Amino acid sequence: MEENKNVETETSEIVEEKELAETTENVDNETAEGQGEQDKKKSPRSMTSSRNGLYLRTVIGALILYYAYTIVADITSTPADERTMLYVFVAVFGIAGLWTVIDSVKRLLKKEYDN
Repeated sequence: MEENKNVETETSEIVEEKELAETTENVDNETAEGQGEQDKKKSPRSMTSSRNGLYLRTVIGALILYYAYTIVADITSTPADERTMLYVFVAVFGIAGLWTVIDSVKRLLKKEYDN
C-alpha cells in the first residue's frame, strides 16, 4: 500500500511538472507573439505617416502659416486694445505652422514614413 502511494505521488508530480512546463511555454509563446506585434506597431517615432500623409501635413502647415500672415496684415487696421489677442494668435499659428512644415519636410527627406 505504501509503495502504491509513492508511485501515485511521483506520477502526480511528473504530471504537474509537465503541465507547468506547457503553461510556461504557452506564456513564453504568447509573450513573444505580443512583442512581435508591438515591434511591428512601434517605430523610432511614435507617430508614423504615409508619404501622402506627410505631403498633406506640409500643405496644412503652410495653410496655418498663411492664416498667421493674414492676421499680421490685419493688425494695423484693428483698435489697439484688440491687438494683444491678434499677437497671441499670430504667435500660436506661426509656431504651429512652422513646426508642422519643418517636421513633415524633415520626415519626407529622411524617408521616415510607412510605404
